[in-house]
Amino acid sequence: MAIAAPALAQSFLGTIRGTVNDPQGGAVPKASVLVVDQSTGVPRPVETDAQGRFEAANLRPGTYRIEVVTASFKK
Repeated sequence: MAIAAPALAQSFLGTIRGTVNDPQGGAVPKASVLVVDQSTGVPRPVETDAQGRFEAANLRPGTYRIEVVTASFKK
C-alpha cells in the first residue's frame, strides 16, 4: 500500500521588511524605498504603508542596500 503526499517545495529566496520613521519616531507613510542588490546594482522599488512599513519579497541571497527617498527629508 502506498500513500501519496504532496511534496513541499523549499525556496532559497528571502524577504527584507522594515519600518521608516522620522527623527521623532513617527511613521513615514508613502516613502519610496529602494532595495538595491549590491552585486548586480538592480533596484527593487517598494513604498511604505500608512504605518511606515515596507516589504521586499523573493530576493536572492546576497547583500542589499536600502535607500529611502521622501520629499519631506534628505536622502
